[in-house]
Amino acid sequence: MGFTSNVKYYVCAFDSAGKRIGCDISSCGPDDSKAADIIASAKNKFTDTAVVEIVTADVYNQYLSGCVRDMTTGKPVEYVASDTEQLESAKATALASINSVAGTAYVSGFTSSANGTALIYDSDTYTQTEIQTSAALASANVTEFNTQFASGFPIRAKASATASKEEIYLTAAQLITLCTDWITRYKAIKAQVWALQSKINACTTAAEVTAISISIT
Repeated sequence: MGFTSNVKYYVCAFDSAGKRIGCDISSCGPDDSKAADIIASAKNKFTDTAVVEIVTADVYNQYLSGCVRDMTTGKPVEYVASDTEQLESAKATALASINSVAGTAYVSGFTSSANGTALIYDSDTYTQTEIQTSAALASANVTEFNTQFASGFPIRAKASATASKEEIYLTAAQLITLCTDWITRYKAIKAQVWALQSKINACTTAAEVTAISISIT
């Protein structure tokens, strides 16, 4: 986006693709006797330049708005990303979307029949830790587990996605089963993440990337 100022001219440096490397205010226009010195100074300041020139404020604003220099005509033109740039951008967006979808799946609950009935259990980060820590105790020292949880391990679950949660109590064996079911669910999500990432990374065009449906079941 351009801006309004009292500056009339800028000296701009461009790379071989016409992308702006840097710009400074110029005290004169391109036809002034001082222009050569200003351009030479800019070449020393901005390295790896293909072209350095003095442009009007209007042209400079076009470059600020995203245009690049047409290396044939020397005029600002709308920037069009290359196929490679479009592909990399599409991949980056898709991979970020996979991480977001997976992050939601990890904490959206899981189904287990640990107590003999299929129920939906929470899987937020805190609950994950609580299940795994307590299941480790149940596996290592059932006597201690029974001492700490005389009435069973308390946890909330629900019969369906729309049902209310109810508190239930699991034995050591049931909690170990619940933990196993959670790990199975975790691995299933992770496998889907890896499969989607492989598909994205194998794409050779942006269109191929955007055609892939990103979801975790």
